[in-house]
Amino acid sequence: MKKTILILFMIFVSFNIVVAAQEKVMSLTLQYDNGTVTKEGLVIGDGFFFDSVDQPTDGYRVELLSSDGKVLYTQYFDFSLGVFGSPPDPDWFDDAGNQIYIPPKDEVTVTRKESRVELILPVYEEARFITIYDPDNQIIDSIDLKPGKPKAETALIGEQEIIQDQQDVLSEDGGLSDRFYLMIAGSILLILLLAGIILFIKLTKFGKKKDKPNTQNLDQKVITYLNKGYPKTKVRDGLKKRGYSDKEITAILNRVSSKVKNSSKPKKYYSSKV
Repeated sequence: MKKTILILFMIFVSFNIVVAAQEKVMSLTLQYDNGTVTKEGLVIGDGFFFDSVDQPTDGYRVELLSSDGKVLYTQYFDFSLGVFGSPPDPDWFDDAGNQIYIPPKDEVTVTRKESRVELILPVYEEARFITIYDPDNQIIDSIDLKPGKPKAETALIGEQEIIQDQQDVLSEDGGLSDRFYLMIAGSILLILLLAGIILFIKLTKFGKKKDKPNTQNLDQKVITYLNKGYPKTKVRDGLKKRGYSDKEITAILNRVSSKVKNSSKPKKYYSSKV
């Protein structure tokens, strides 16, 4: 039972650590259509942010800016417009099936006119704008994270409309909302509550084995069995089956040793009902 409680406790703690480790992130979806880039959606919620280590060093980029124009975060990105995999031409091979011609890249690349990219961005308290630039450093779009109305925009993603409430993410003064901190506080309180329950079970009679007799009755039973000739090893095994530890068993045997008659009479049968 104790092992089960411990396992459940560890699972609960691990889950709450993961939940508490989450942070507010922004998911920005951009659509490329034959050279034109538009914002398809912006969703802000709980998640994990990892700065990309393999992002390009130039091309399109997105910046998080404060109200005074300070750059808080920059991420470069690109749209996947080249698809490799056009079927090979039979003329590239000889009669034996060996490839005798290696085509240049432009012969095996199909250029797409449409593409989409989803960017995961961090949420900063002082962030005010998301600014998107093209490869020529021209501003494509600028998104105000704190518009006049607290209810945020309707973002069209595919054929679904997502209504994002910015009050769940950013407070009026630009900080993280109370919802985020309440979630962490609630998780901590639940952990403390579960720890208190486990401690209560361990320190009270509810944590004891229900079938353990009181000390006086137990001592008398042990004395009776030893006086009948049961070896101490058998008595010890019987007590272990009842849930007593080695330390408890040793204390019991020492406590009753003066009341046990010396007898070498063997016992053919043994009952575990100690």
